[in-house]
Amino acid sequence: MDKEYLKRVGVYVAMTLLSILAIVYVVYHIINSFSNDIIFEEAKYTVSDEKVISDGYIFRDETVLYTSFDGILNSYCEEGEHVKAHSEVACVYSGTYSDVSEQLKVIDKKLDILKKSNVKLGAEAYDTKYTDKQINQLYYLICEKISQGDFEYAGEKSKELLVLLNKREIITNKRLNFNNEISVYESKRQSLVGNGDVPSDTVKTKIPGYYYSTTDGYETVFTVQSLENMTVDEFKALSTSSPVKNSGQGRYAAGKIAGSHDWYIVCTVDKMTASEFEQDSLYGIYFPYEAGMTIEFTLERTVSAPNDEESLLIFKTDTVPSGFSFERRQNIEITYKATEGIKIPSDALHLSNGEHGVYILDKNVIRFIKTDIIHEGDGYYISKTDYGEGDTERHLREHDRIILGGKELYDGRTVG
Repeated sequence: MDKEYLKRVGVYVAMTLLSILAIVYVVYHIINSFSNDIIFEEAKYTVSDEKVISDGYIFRDETVLYTSFDGILNSYCEEGEHVKAHSEVACVYSGTYSDVSEQLKVIDKKLDILKKSNVKLGAEAYDTKYTDKQINQLYYLICEKISQGDFEYAGEKSKELLVLLNKREIITNKRLNFNNEISVYESKRQSLVGNGDVPSDTVKTKIPGYYYSTTDGYETVFTVQSLENMTVDEFKALSTSSPVKNSGQGRYAAGKIAGSHDWYIVCTVDKMTASEFEQDSLYGIYFPYEAGMTIEFTLERTVSAPNDEESLLIFKTDTVPSGFSFERRQNIEITYKATEGIKIPSDALHLSNGEHGVYILDKNVIRFIKTDIIHEGDGYYISKTDYGEGDTERHLREHDRIILGGKELYDGRTVG
């Protein structure tokens, strides 16, 4: 065989092997470079609200209206409607109406739920995730109260759960509203009430105010006067007290009048949290089960006791929102502090030379920036941004590229 030919073949094979090795080498470094890719996100300014969640109790000056007749109460007013003094607010049909009365109670309960289901919530509530979160929270709250034997409270909240489930149907476009159902029940109610009979009594109010057709037996318990010099122990005793019977001995409750637009909500919080609140300051109190309303209150005062770990927060407002149920005990959320700064994912915070900070990508250079953490949230931190004019140190800024992951992270490394 020609030696020159074999030599050429050998050179060809060698060159081919070298080419393959070169390709493998290049591919290896490309893969390795991908494995060292820097993952980052842009730093953003954020505001994080700190909240307290509690049971609040409503204190209000209310006058119970009475009638001498036991029977069916037919209200002339919407719940919470403001009426003048000496106004006719309802009438009573007495006689053999016990069966009809029970039917009316069922109808009124359904009407109350359906009308509240039609109330529009805030824009955030049209996100199904928001509504589903409320439904889940309320469901587990009801289960908790049942396990504690608090069946009355669980029953109250079961109505709110039905309202939220109905609202979800509107939010998810399964129906437009509940107007047809409301009309049907209102017609049924009208056919039951009176049947053409003359009312046995007409209910009038002596004073102007807001009329409500139902009473809860706490009208003489949770009064504005009872708040004067109230202690933590006195409040706790009231919150566990039994209602006063409003009907009997020849007089029967026919609703109530709240004579003033002023009302209070009182709750207990731990002393550390109470210290964050400032007297005479305004606070937005969120009522998740009152159509998602937020009402502005003024903190009148804080009450503490030396031997008690909790303090009272007593809030006042003169806002009487339409559609608010004024059920005595309310779930409330109070935003008491807002923390502002740069949001940092928890995984991006590092410890270098005994100092906390983050790595950022400054053009193509990795820099370690010290941080001053002022708030820790669920999966994130907030870093201080306000350092004053005299400070010249480089701090984390909005739009910095915070490095979330990558290999060989150290200050001064050049990338690419």
